[in-house]
Amino acid sequence: MTAVANGVTEVLAATREQLKRGASQNKIMAGRGVTSDHDPIDTVQYTLKEIRAIVQSATDWRTDARAHAIRPRAYFRSSMVMRSTIGRRR
Repeated sequence: MTAVANGVTEVLAATREQLKRGASQNKIMAGRGVTSDHDPIDTVQYTLKEIRAIVQSATDWRTDARAHAIRPRAYFRSSMVMRSTIGRRR
């Protein structure tokens, strides 16, 4: 299942929709993927507020949010939020 979402409202809606459809967790692309034709390789895809919304929504469903990050900036930004949820699952 995939979704494109921009802004906190869309991110919340997309996260909840994925979970309603049976996803066991949510995984975001924190930075541009190597196969993307449009974004520079070093871009970061989500704001801290958007990542927090994804993590909170997943936590509310008692599951995980995970990030796929290739470049250091994307890894750092997503880990700033996600590390605070490690060990809180279920």
